[in-house]
Amino acid sequence: MADGKACPSCKKDIGVWPIFSAGLPNRIWCPHCLARLGYRGTTGVFLLLFVAMLLVVAGACLAALPFWGSQPLAWIVVFAGILLGAWVPVELAVAIFLRANRELVRLDAATSESDEYEP
Repeated sequence: MADGKACPSCKKDIGVWPIFSAGLPNRIWCPHCLARLGYRGTTGVFLLLFVAMLLVVAGACLAALPFWGSQPLAWIVVFAGILLGAWVPVELAVAIFLRANRELVRLDAATSESDEYEP
């Protein structure tokens, strides 16, 4: 049975960084064999990430609101800093959750020589 840590193609642990940096659970690439990977059963995770992003953006806007009138550039910097600082723990928690609770599968089909385009 496949788990959420090892690549189905090369059987090596992909680590947390490929999941964290992918942003979404179906945009993962194996750092060893470069296979396109994704997790099964992630509809709830997608919905949770969407709601979390809405809350983080709203919170960052409210927290940066005192900087709005005086200096717009300061508002952008404060907003981006709060957004990044609040989103990193969310993305890390999702990556750890997926590794522990979901099955990692290969999404790209193995291409054969007959499937390749020839002019």
